[in-house]
Formats: sequence, C-alpha cells, structure tokens
Amino acid sequence: MKKQKKQKSPTPLSQEELCAIIARGDCYEIATALEQQLRGKEHSRVKALLPDAFSTASGQLAAGMDVALLLMKTIATFQSSSLQNKVAPQKLLLEVLRGLVQTGKCHLSKDFQLSINALVRHMLGVSVNAELLPECGPPAMEFCALVVHAAGLLDPHEEPFPAYGIRREEIATWVLCALQQSRLNAKPAAIILADLKSQDYVSTDMLSTLLYIPLLEEDLNEVCVRFAGEDHSRRSQLVAAMAQLQKDKAASRMIAQWGYDQSEFPVIARMRKQAALTWAIAKKELDVCIMQLEAADSGVSPQDLEELGLWACQRAISHHGEEDSFTGCLVARLGLAIDFPAVAPPPEGDPAAQAKEGFVDIATVLDLSQVFVVTGDNLELLAQARETLLAEKAIGVDVEWKPVMRKGQPQRCALLQLAGRHSVFLFDLLDGISVEMDQVLQDLWNCETAIKVGFAICGDFRQLSQAFPESQAMRQVLRYVDFEVSIIDALQRDAVRQGVAADLTSGRGLSALSHLVLGLPLDKSARMSNWEERPLRPQQLHYAALDAWVPMLCLHRLLEDERYAHLPIVQSLRAQVSCRDTPFPDADGLVRRWLKS
Repeated sequence: MKKQKKQKSPTPLSQEELCAIIARGDCYEIATALEQQLRGKEHSRVKALLPDAFSTASGQLAAGMDVALLLMKTIATFQSSSLQNKVAPQKLLLEVLRGLVQTGKCHLSKDFQLSINALVRHMLGVSVNAELLPECGPPAMEFCALVVHAAGLLDPHEEPFPAYGIRREEIATWVLCALQQSRLNAKPAAIILADLKSQDYVSTDMLSTLLYIPLLEEDLNEVCVRFAGEDHSRRSQLVAAMAQLQKDKAASRMIAQWGYDQSEFPVIARMRKQAALTWAIAKKELDVCIMQLEAADSGVSPQDLEELGLWACQRAISHHGEEDSFTGCLVARLGLAIDFPAVAPPPEGDPAAQAKEGFVDIATVLDLSQVFVVTGDNLELLAQARETLLAEKAIGVDVEWKPVMRKGQPQRCALLQLAGRHSVFLFDLLDGISVEMDQVLQDLWNCETAIKVGFAICGDFRQLSQAFPESQAMRQVLRYVDFEVSIIDALQRDAVRQGVAADLTSGRGLSALSHLVLGLPLDKSARMSNWEERPLRPQQLHYAALDAWVPMLCLHRLLEDERYAHLPIVQSLRAQVSCRDTPFPDADGLVRRWLKS
C-alpha cells in the first residue's frame, strides 16, 4: 500500500501580498487565500496581519466598495460549500470588522447595512432580493447567530438593527419558525434570542421541549444558562428540564452558582439525596445513609425524608438481601422493623466493630483500654496526655470531621487523634479548644524531641488552624513528617519492579501505605461516619486510633528497614529526620505482632 504524500503547507503571505489581494476586491480570492493560510497553521500570524491589511487596502478599493461590505461579503463567501475550512474563519473576520469599526478605520455604508439585512433574512430562510445578497451558501442558523452577534455589537442603539431595517420582533419570529422546523436549530436560536434579549418571545410550552431539552441532550448547558439569563422563571424551567433528564448533579451546581436556596428546587434536592443514598447503600456506608436521612437543611421536606427512608431500606434489600447485617442495621436504625418484618434483626453489639478478615485487628497491636477520649474540661486526662506524649520519640497525628453532605457546607473538626507507642488520645473538639487543651497542644507542637507524623498532615494542620483561629497552638508546629501520595507512588513503583502482588500497587491513602510497608491494609469503612456523634462507637474509636498510630509505625519501618534504603524519597526522609531520633525501643516487636495479626 502506497503512502499518501503529505500536503505541503502554502508559502506564508506577507502583509503587502495580503493587501494586494484585498485591494482587488474579489471576496472569493480573499476567502481562498485566507483558507490556505489558515490550513498552513498560520492562524496567529494571519490574525495579527488582517486588521492593518484591510485598513491599508481600504483606500485602494474600487468605487462603490467599502471595507466593511468587502469583509461582510468575504464572511458570506465562507458559507459556500466549495470552501471546506474547519477553523471558523468567519469568527476571525468578524473580529477584524468589529475592531475596524470601533477604531474608526471604516464606516458602515448603506450598502453594508442592506447586505446585513439580506444576509440575516437569508440565513433564517426568509426570501430576499437576490441583488442585495452576497454570494453565500444555503440558510444556516449557526452562521446567522454569528452575523446577528456581530451586527448587534456594531450597532450602539437599544434596538439592535435600526440601521439595517430589521426589527427585533421580525428576527425573533423568524427564529421561532426555524426552531419549530428542526431541533438542530436549538443552539443558534438560543444564542440569537439571548443576544437580542428576546427570550420572552419563546412561550413557556416551547421553552423546555424546543430549546432546553435538545440543548441539554447535547450537553450544551452553558448555552442554556446564557439563554436563561437572570430571569428566575427561565432558570426554574431550566432546572426542571435538567431534572427530567436526570442531570441533577449539574443542576445542583447551577443552583449553587446562582446563589439560590436548595429548598426552592425540592425535586433536585431529593434526586441528589437519592443518588447519595444509592452510593452509600452499595458501599454499605451505614452512617452516611443515616446522616443523609437526618439532614433537615438539605431542601428535602420531612415527608420526603420519610419516603426516602422506606426507599433506602427497599434498595438495601434488593442490593444485599434481607439476611444481610447491613440491611438489618439500616432498618433498625431507621425504626422501620414493622414495615420490613422479613428483614433479619441486626446482631447484638456493634457488628461493624468486629475486625474484618484481611485487615489488621487493633486488639492485637494496641490495648483498647489505652485509647482515651479527652475533653477540654478533663484536666486529669489532659495532664496524662501531655506527660505521655512528651516522652515519645514520635507522635502520630490525624484529624476527623463529619462528612460534608452538600457542596459549600463548612467542615468542622470534630476529633484530633494523637498517638504514642502504647496510648492514643482522642481530643474531642466539638465544644472547641479550651485554654487548658490549647496549652497542652502548644507544648506538644513545639516539642523538638518528638517528631509529629501523619498522612497528609499538612492538610490536617491547615484544617485545624482554619477551624480554631483563636488557638495559640495552631500558629506553629515544629518538626513533623508528612507522608504524602508521592511516597506511596515511589513504593508502588518499587513493588512493581520487584514483581509483588498486584493488590499492593493500588490505592493512594494511608491504607495503601500500611499495606506496602506493614503488610496489611486498614479497614476504612468508618471513614464516612458521623464524627460529631457522641458517644463515639467502638468502630469509630478503633478507626481513629489506628489512623494516628499506624503512621508512627510506618515511619520506624521506613527509617530502619534497609530494603527501602535505595529509594531517593526514603533517603530524603532519613535526611529530614535527625540522627538523634532513635526508634522507640519496642517498635520491632510491634511490627512482628502487626504482621501476625
């Protein structure tokens, strides 16, 4: 098979050559020359040359021809089917025309005005005097939108086209006729009517079926927003059309951008909540389900929340079955056991607190009696936490907050976890940071003998400082190690080179780091739980303790295990940690117990 010869790019035209072509006044010659230049990837250079070229050539044109009319006829020529250019040169020429008019380098003659009139009418499918019409292709709404936009910018009057002999009502009527003839005209029709500020000519009945629905089906959301403008009624109809097409996520973003209350659009609010419940049920996120169904500020009425509770239980049954413990817990937590008598009741205790197979069991590596919840007024525990953690070589750090149920909702830090070798202190932040708690945290953050270590710890520090700007402790943190995604990437690439199991080369969070360095992943099922719930459930205590404790163990392993010594990122980590920071004495034993768990 012979290879096709690559088409040579045309020789770039100089400004003098371009002026000579324009001065001859042959719009087809001009269009052909521009198309060739644009095909040769000369777009930026040609765009820079055109204004001066047309301005210079204006004095050389034949009698009866002006620059504006020549530009308009050249633009129309590009509509001819004989020129198959794909770079929309019409827009480029319209920019040139607008620039020349605004700088006073050309005037709008009577012939130009008549040409605009004829061109707009023709492009909308209205019969016109052929003598007034520039040579152009068949009617095209897309091109008409360009012409209308350009003419509107050129005309300073309130009524868009008084000089061109076209009234706003005429154009709107022609556009509506074209819109009723074909759904393909929806985009240019919306643009033309928006440019003319004539949206009110579209009746309520036509708005969704002929404009919004066709545009949304083509994902032309921005065109819809442009048409809706600032009018609340048109915006409401747009939201209703998006709901009809199941575009609730995009509609919710739009509502937020407009600054409207979600409660004004209950259909969208319900759809978003239903989508969140669908995800939570599939992932067996029980706490997320409960939080979604208890959120009274989401724009969903109490009656709808009750109906969604029944729907969620039915969804759980169809997805997981009536015997599944998640289904039983959901039905029990919602108090709907009477409505679903066939669902097996949940087991006694907290089934979620049981260690899952394949994940570490906290009880094998950390005594649960040494996990303490510290409140701001418990001076005894605050003193114990200070004394215990100041004696450590490393302090594990993590922060938890209640998941945000909708965009724009503020995040509030609910729990700060600080871990030592054998104890984890969970600082309850719901009531703020007391003076006594602030002093303890300040002593820990400023302690130079203990490294603060955590996964994405910088984000946690930033979240704390934003949540508690009055806290003195949050103003400075000395000596910390932040395990970021980059270290996981380096370890995963090294694991691939060594040909390890595929499951070690996926994941991006602390669980993945734990799997790579310590041999077992973390159970993250409590991540999306309600961290403002009090008292915290055993599963939450387990999760919070491990999230602060594991980074400390990972730090020791990376610093001391020679298998990682060849990695540049580990070498950098070792350089960051001073040689005086000897590992805590029993860390090796803890690692062995971890791997046996």
